[in-house]
Amino acid sequence: MSGSNNEKHLPVLADHSAKIYDYTIYKIQEMIAGLKERYVEHPDIYALEQILNFYKKDEIVITWDGGYPMVDLK
Repeated sequence: MSGSNNEKHLPVLADHSAKIYDYTIYKIQEMIAGLKERYVEHPDIYALEQILNFYKKDEIVITWDGGYPMVDLK
């Protein structure tokens, strides 16, 4: 095509009301809630709360292995 600049154009999404949920935040919150339901105190509760806080501040990267969060510093 003459005069074409070969740029790819993405479709414009007219509906901006879709919500995107972060599975990592959801899953860790569920893990914390489950531990709090079963135990009055459990050492993993504090650890998971700290992991969640650091993740929300974008200070760590979380990958999942066997259903458990694995933490790496950025």
